Amino acid sequence: GIDRQASRRLINDEFKIPPQSFLVGMAANMRPVKGADLLLTALKLLPAHVHVLLIGEVRDPRLKVIAQNPLIKDRVHFAGYRTDAKVLIGGLDVNCAPSRGREGLTKSILEGMGQGVPSIVSEAGGLPELVDDGVNGIVVRTDDAEKLYDAIIDLSTKGKLLTSIGNEGISILNSRFNLDDTIQETLLLYRKYKMHNLNIADKVNIR
Repeated sequence: GIDRQASRRLINDEFKIPPQSFLVGMAANMRPVKGADLLLTALKLLPAHVHVLLIGEVRDPRLKVIAQNPLIKDRVHFAGYRTDAKVLIGGLDVNCAPSRGREGLTKSILEGMGQGVPSIVSEAGGLPELVDDGVNGIVVRTDDAEKLYDAIIDLSTKGKLLTSIGNEGISILNSRFNLDDTIQETLLLYRKYKMHNLNIADKVNIR
């Protein structure tokens, strides 16, 4: 597995982030639908020790503009496209997906869960299927920077909650999204579907 402490040291060194900072990040192609602007808006209200790391290509030109705000310009870090995105995700304190569009089972959130990184996600698409609110992360209203702020404050001020949510993420990932279980369930579904079609074919032939 990935050494989260080593990942964090790598991030702190590369992006000149103070060691005691609380680091919130997201990994995505930063299009408007991904909601990175909501994270930066929330950051304006968050304490000075909270930093944001954006991992992925910036395809929303507003982000660089918002990041120039004097309140946050030293606390927003653009990593760009990275082949080591999984390692960087492991160094976060919180992994965000504040999407305002249709989402499937977002890989970046699964990557974080597997490393014990707590998640904050919006209600968009399949994101709530990955995160049980208050158990392995926090689910916030879509397109709501204020609720995103509240969730970050909650996790950044409650160390025990942060740890328990991270541990639950690993447990839920191993049980709910276990690869072997998924393969077996898919095979059972296929066999059931195949038998159903055979029964229909038999009835058609009888007629």
